[in-house]
Amino acid sequence: MDQVLVRISTIPDAVELPAKLGIIASRKVGGAVVRNRLKRCVREWFRHRRLPPGHALLVILLTEASLRSSGELRVALDAAVSRALGRLGQPRS
Repeated sequence: MDQVLVRISTIPDAVELPAKLGIIASRKVGGAVVRNRLKRCVREWFRHRRLPPGHALLVILLTEASLRSSGELRVALDAAVSRALGRLGQPRS
């Protein structure tokens, strides 16, 4: 999958709290129904993913995300998180 569906930033937090999630889906992604479906998919993916504590994860959904299935979105999220955590030198889960 060559197209980037999401952009992810990890922000190390000073406090060792559980990982936090933020989702940005502009109107360019689609109508309210499409944006809400994508955000539900991201939240469900986040619930099942073990991320290092003390990090804030910001998922920015791009317009191409609306054209993909939830399975393809999960694969793109996994790849983006692996790259982002690799840049921070964190162990991948």
